[in-house]
Amino acid sequence: MKRFLVNTWIDYKVKMKIKTLSPNNLKYALNKFWTDIMLKTDKTVLIQFKIKTDTNIFRSISFVQRVNTKDHRKLFNIFNDFLERKSSNYHQIVINEIIFTYFILDTNIKTKFKNITVKPNKMIEFVSKISNFNLPNNMLIKSWGNEFKYNNDGTIMIKLEPSNNYYVVDIQNNIHNVKYFVEDVNTISFIDEMLEKYSDHHIYLHNFSKFDGIFLLKIITSISDNIKFLIRDNNLLTISLSFDVKLDDNSRKCTIHFHDSLLLLPSSLAKLAFNFGVENKGSFNFSKINNATNNKKLNMLREELLDYNKQDCLVLYQVMAKFAKQIFNLYSLNLTKYPTLSSLSFAIFRSNFLDKEIIPISNINDYNFITESYRGGHSSQMLDVYRPYTKKGNKVYCYDINSLYPSVMASNDFPVGTPKYFTGPRDLQDLFGFIKVNVTCPEMFCPVLLTKHNDKTIAPIGSWSGVYFSEELQQKH
Repeated sequence: MKRFLVNTWIDYKVKMKIKTLSPNNLKYALNKFWTDIMLKTDKTVLIQFKIKTDTNIFRSISFVQRVNTKDHRKLFNIFNDFLERKSSNYHQIVINEIIFTYFILDTNIKTKFKNITVKPNKMIEFVSKISNFNLPNNMLIKSWGNEFKYNNDGTIMIKLEPSNNYYVVDIQNNIHNVKYFVEDVNTISFIDEMLEKYSDHHIYLHNFSKFDGIFLLKIITSISDNIKFLIRDNNLLTISLSFDVKLDDNSRKCTIHFHDSLLLLPSSLAKLAFNFGVENKGSFNFSKINNATNNKKLNMLREELLDYNKQDCLVLYQVMAKFAKQIFNLYSLNLTKYPTLSSLSFAIFRSNFLDKEIIPISNINDYNFITESYRGGHSSQMLDVYRPYTKKGNKVYCYDINSLYPSVMASNDFPVGTPKYFTGPRDLQDLFGFIKVNVTCPEMFCPVLLTKHNDKTIAPIGSWSGVYFSEELQQKH
């Protein structure tokens, strides 16, 4: 048995080839640690999971665990659970090393895991009771008013002060059915401890960013003052709603997240249901609403419309659950951490396929310099557009190229890695990257090098300066 230092904290470091924080990298690093350390000692080990970023910052991911040789799989599950609960910012960090800080005890004692735990629900003794039942214990009790009204249907209305919002509580067999009203509009309905029970859950709505989210925004902001928005290109990507649940003298912060499933699966719900092989989307003839001339007809339509909405919710849930499982099984990624298809694709690329180069985080100067080279393409009729003319009755064959952009990116070199600056004259054939140059274009019918003037892309003659990609200059040269 190899001798190891005992009663001493030691860092076991594993350098990362794929520099992302992912379950695959965690498994690779933990396997190495197990082979090099755990399988060569018969002692109990204390271990903590850490990382070192590309900026030499150390971050702890897990609590310290007490393990023995047989606990390999269990420890991976514990560490992966800590990893999954980290925010999406952690999963976008460039890491150089995974570190296991360990301490070998001079004895062999029982394993002890310390996972992220959620406090169990506790019943609270409230001052206010109605018909010997406590008020629902999942709400902000201290913010409730003292106005209680008994309705004829057996429910109780509880007014929230100082707003005009209120809860309607129906208590049957110790089950609290609660409806929350904002300005006489029923906005949320739940049973007993739903808000706390579904803390840290993710709710998907199809076309949330451009339709449902707009209507829900006013309602959500009336429920809590602690709301975080993720907005990009004027689209509402995610809303995270936080609130406190009082437990005795303590409180627990609960959060519910709202996402747009259309940003991940840009297709109609009916097509998604068919493609994912789940239940069919329901149907509803909305023209019936115009013919509902009395309350009886409206109530009949209401039930039909509710069934239609419930089926839509069920179908969307089945689609998202199946999609999330596929993404995890194929790429070991948590779907809820990525609000759009582009962010998910980038995460898949970085965690599973980026094995040679790293993608640096550009500073603002690098970014501004490179964006000076961004321009539109040629739009001259004489240069780029071919308009076929043929005699009437003759066939014209049109062809398109599939995946032109990906094929070019796969078969050609592109500038990657950390940029390096240079100044002074250089041979154009020796350069590969973005260059600021002085240009002189002689008199010609169709100038080929583009520049911008007054925010418009032009192809001028004469002299000017600008930033260009080296390959573009070589072709034009």
